[in-house]
This record gives sequence, structure tokens and C-alpha cells, in this order.
Amino acid sequence: MSEKFLTNNQCKMLNDDLSIEIYSPDEGYYFYRPNSLQGIETNNGWIKIESEDDLPKYIVDCWIIYKDKICLSLYQSKHFVLKSEFSLLPFNLISHYQPIERPKPPIY
Repeated sequence: MSEKFLTNNQCKMLNDDLSIEIYSPDEGYYFYRPNSLQGIETNNGWIKIESEDDLPKYIVDCWIIYKDKICLSLYQSKHFVLKSEFSLLPFNLISHYQPIERPKPPIY
């Protein structure tokens, strides 16, 4: 079985014409992926809740997916509190969360 490899010019053409990102690990292999899949490794920062092990380990402000909507929430003691309604939601009603990181203080 013979393998075909693209030249650098062909890779550039694919990148320019079809918006395909090219990854080349140390082994020298090329991988092609549409730009629309950018962020797939990290799920764009969202953490899927499949069990209690996936919950935050501390009190944190976060975005949540609740009823297919993105809502602002506070997580505490296995519950999410919707900030817009002050409703207490058990974690099994939330599919994903994304912690909101506190900004670092200015240097000067």
C-alpha cells in the first residue's frame, strides 16, 4: 500500500482555500482538520458533568448549560444557583459548566 503525502505548496493551498489547519507533530506527519473544529480538544473551555467527580472542587462563579441555555451561576455544595432567579439547581440538571476566572491584578 503506497501512501501519498502533500507537498508544502499543496498544504498551503489547502490552508488558504479551504481554511484547514495543519498540525505537524515531531514525527513529521501532517493532520488536516477544518477550522470549524477549533477548540474541540478543550470543548471550548466547557466541562461536561457526567458524575459528581466532574463538579468544581470549590465555590466558583461559572457559566452553565441549563435547559439548552447559557446562564450565569454560582456553584456551591453540589448545587448551582442561577444568578438571574436565585434558584437552587441540583447538579444533575446541568449538562456543562465553565468556571469564570478572576482576573489577575494589574502590574502597574
